[in-house]
Amino acid sequence: MQTLQEERVDQWVIETTDECFFTVIGNYHLSDTYFGIIGYIPLEDVSINDDLIETKIINNRNYAKVSNLWHWRSHEVYFEALKKYSHYIIEHEFFGKVTAVHKNKILKIFQPKNIKITGDYVENACSLLGIPKNKTAQIGSILLTNTIGKDVDLAIIGRKNVNVAIENFKKLINNPKYQVIRYGRVHQKMFKINNKIIDLFPMYSPDDELPIIKFESYGGVENIKSTIINEYDSAFTPSIYILESGKLLISYQVGYKMLLKKGEKISLQAHNIKVLTKKGIQIAYLIRFGDPWEDPTLEKKYHRKWRISEL
Repeated sequence: MQTLQEERVDQWVIETTDECFFTVIGNYHLSDTYFGIIGYIPLEDVSINDDLIETKIINNRNYAKVSNLWHWRSHEVYFEALKKYSHYIIEHEFFGKVTAVHKNKILKIFQPKNIKITGDYVENACSLLGIPKNKTAQIGSILLTNTIGKDVDLAIIGRKNVNVAIENFKKLINNPKYQVIRYGRVHQKMFKINNKIIDLFPMYSPDDELPIIKFESYGGVENIKSTIINEYDSAFTPSIYILESGKLLISYQVGYKMLLKKGEKISLQAHNIKVLTKKGIQIAYLIRFGDPWEDPTLEKKYHRKWRISEL
């Protein structure tokens, strides 16, 4: 079995030596390499011929946000936009075809931190979620610009705090006042305070044990039809569910956080793997970070400009 390097680095933002900004995804990496998504590249290095590419000024320089292409177009369109930065594109047995940054390409690291946000959105969000403010942090572009955008990306630190927040979140979104409606359904990890969207990013604390220790691929890809019987660590990356067969469903797809609920039926493709957990070696299904998105709710089949307004 292969051992993955465990580091609490989920949602760190890295400025690379060639002035890109890269977001680390998850806490399993190689000893010398972080996996994730390149968020921003210098504007002059990409053609703006896609309405999903937004621009932002960072350090008095114009940048193009290319991460939307990964989420909303396809991975290949994302890779095409990174032609000048193809040295960040790699293929790995566990993660698939993804972007990754070798540690010798790191210029600066921006870790999640508490930033004063006008409007008391964080204070109010913590009150509604029943968690202490000092167990949260801001992530995303605010780390680079120190200014709030159209939403607040709120990291919740620690499995215990996450569990409390999720239970309160489930109650919260029964109230239309707080609901974010997208694609005709209540979004699974967002709510709103007044007109500001709060997007939740559960993260493990340094004291939390990570669920997977080692992995081994075997048996290729399988079509799965099953039912979720336990949401387990579904809020984290990778998201982990237990199926009616007793097997684990492990998904590195960012959108799988809190997506599936107990009793929901699924039909999708995943890789057969073996994982070593505290319970011993278990047979599991893996949806890799670099695999095409498969969303049982069909959310990704709709371009975001067609979505129902969340405000």
